[in-house]
Amino acid sequence: MVNPQINQTEPFLINLIPERTDFPVPSQTAAENCRYMKLKLGAMPFLIPSLTQDSTVLRVNCRLLYGKSWQERMISSPDTLSRLLLEEFRLAVAPEGGASDAFQISGAVSEENMHAGLGRLERLMSDIIQ
Repeated sequence: MVNPQINQTEPFLINLIPERTDFPVPSQTAAENCRYMKLKLGAMPFLIPSLTQDSTVLRVNCRLLYGKSWQERMISSPDTLSRLLLEEFRLAVAPEGGASDAFQISGAVSEENMHAGLGRLERLMSDIIQ
């Protein structure tokens, strides 16, 4: 598939690194964002989202993506997926590290950025299943 046209000067649309929030929002809003993203991501193929104890962070298992590729870029771990999302879709994710098959998403983002970032993730998933 063709690489989506993304403005390379545009900021990351979902700041998925919980320690780095460029758009601080109240914790209640962040928790609502996480619940919404859990529903949206749960409807996407290959992703298994779950809320963490800190309701402002969403954990997304991406193991079902292993062995899939996008434009000849193989996905084999949360690290390879995070690099793909960052480099090709300007979407920052935070791999959990270690032996984990998941990455984390912070809900501490604006509604506009959340929707735009989810749209980018949906494009990747639809390209992979075609």
